[in-house]
Amino acid sequence: LEFASPDLDPEEFLQYEICAKHRSKACEGQVAFYHTQIRDFIDRVPTGNTVSGSREVMKKNTGNGFIQGAELSGSARLDEEWSLFGAAGWQIGAVDSFETSFPDSKQRLPMSKMAPATGTVGTRWTEPADRKALWIEGLATFTRQQHRLSPADKLDSQRIPPDGTPGWSVFTLRAGRRLTERLTVTTAVENLTDADYRTHGSGTNESGLNFTLGLEARY
Repeated sequence: LEFASPDLDPEEFLQYEICAKHRSKACEGQVAFYHTQIRDFIDRVPTGNTVSGSREVMKKNTGNGFIQGAELSGSARLDEEWSLFGAAGWQIGAVDSFETSFPDSKQRLPMSKMAPATGTVGTRWTEPADRKALWIEGLATFTRQQHRLSPADKLDSQRIPPDGTPGWSVFTLRAGRRLTERLTVTTAVENLTDADYRTHGSGTNESGLNFTLGLEARY
């Protein structure tokens, strides 16, 4: 139950980012680093009251904080038919907030629903240069457990387990074939191991073993 907060100041964000890219006939890739400064962060803070069984909260400018991270992606051609590709991302963030409803509980705490470190690696086979109509690829996506939780995350038991969202690994096979210059058919077998997993903070488990079929038309 949220109590009105009419005297809030606007949040302010200032982001710095630096990126490097490389591209050649055999490989390409990029790496980026970013840092976001946060001022007058707005967060829901428990008032300590309970109304009809619901916790009462109100929004406050709890303080300052930051988010920073890195992203990396690239691909390499081994020969005319085979190539490798991959991508990874990592971020961390913290903000001044209240662990409890007591005024002296304010401290630097993790940001809510921060994505855990995630990476994808894969390989692709493409028909030789005289055709290039068919391609097949396999990829694996890995995510670490997210145990850095904000006070709100710890209370959100519907979306986030008590010890954080478990890490997971998902494996996928995909294929596609160009039928004409403008028409392509694709198919995939996703989550080959039928893993039970969810994206951190989503509150919904993703599909198990999954088959897809698609048709793409370009005009």
